[in-house]
Amino acid sequence: TTTTNNNNTNNNAQQPRKRDELRELSQTLKKYAGQSGSDASSKMRLEEERRLVFQRLIQALTLNIDLSSLFADVLMNAATSDVATKKMLYHYIGVYSDKGKESEELTMMTINTLQKDTKHEDPTIRGLAIRSMTSLRSKPLIEYLIECVKEGLRDEHPYARKAACLGCLKVYRLCCSSSSSSSS
Repeated sequence: TTTTNNNNTNNNAQQPRKRDELRELSQTLKKYAGQSGSDASSKMRLEEERRLVFQRLIQALTLNIDLSSLFADVLMNAATSDVATKKMLYHYIGVYSDKGKESEELTMMTINTLQKDTKHEDPTIRGLAIRSMTSLRSKPLIEYLIECVKEGLRDEHPYARKAACLGCLKVYRLCCSSSSSSSS
């Protein structure tokens, strides 16, 4: 029982630290949301700082810390042209988009963010956005996914087209699973 009491004490001590860390991450994400920097050097510094925040976010994610409460704060930081930050953003979206099903508003924010990125000037970001969008396994989103894939198939860059081709398979599976479950 002494070991059990020590474990309970450790768990109770970690709870406030996790809450404080979540609060700090939320405040930091809000601080960087919508900022773009006035000149090239401040913009670069801002992007580096934002990338560090997202690295902390992904580290916490790998430690199985529930970060779903930060979903809106993370999406507010989607307006970045840094590919590494975008990859981390899309990873977070992929993990928590299914868990945010209770909020239709957050789902639409996610779709809008990804749709904007499918029109980005950087083909890597376009491809990543297509890949992330087609990874959302939500049947009500099929019409958005189909449009995204169609645009990707017409893209001039091979990476975006490849992502769209793979997205076709994901959308097909999602459509098939919805039609087979409705016919049963």
